[in-house]
Amino acid sequence: MTFEFSFLTDFREQVRAQRVIYYHRHGWSLLTIFALLLVLAGMYVWPIAFHSRRRLADAWIELLVLGFLMSVIGLAIHQRPYMSVKAGYGRNRSWPVAQMFDLQERGLLVIGAVGSSCVGWPGISEVRETSEFVLFFITDEAVFVLPKRVVKVMEWPGLRESLRSWLGDRARLRS
Repeated sequence: MTFEFSFLTDFREQVRAQRVIYYHRHGWSLLTIFALLLVLAGMYVWPIAFHSRRRLADAWIELLVLGFLMSVIGLAIHQRPYMSVKAGYGRNRSWPVAQMFDLQERGLLVIGAVGSSCVGWPGISEVRETSEFVLFFITDEAVFVLPKRVVKVMEWPGLRESLRSWLGDRARLRS
């Protein structure tokens, strides 16, 4: 069975896709950093609140600085995918991007404005379906993104079944 999808992606959609990929790659490390910051904040606040002669109300400046630092780190993490897409736009200047995906028994053929690529199913390490995209991971750094909006409702059962038969356990798709 063959599936062919042609579509345009704009800047915002590329940023959303990049965020999904970024959080997929770095999700555990980002959660670990945030949890570590919360533990450090707790270690700072606990002695002041319960064991010190200083009152918590006297430490408001330190707590404000700690909250500001956590906000800056969170903003930097959230903006990284945007900056990555913006840098790519600066090099290419080709928005919206036209792409064509052709999924067949041999593999995935992607034709874009810059060039084309053909990858056999053994060369794809994972296919993951999110709420907005189907991500084809070649490596951790190379990912093809198919927006779900271009797949017709009637095509989903056949597409999921075909991807599962071609990829086996590497297809992480919704039911």
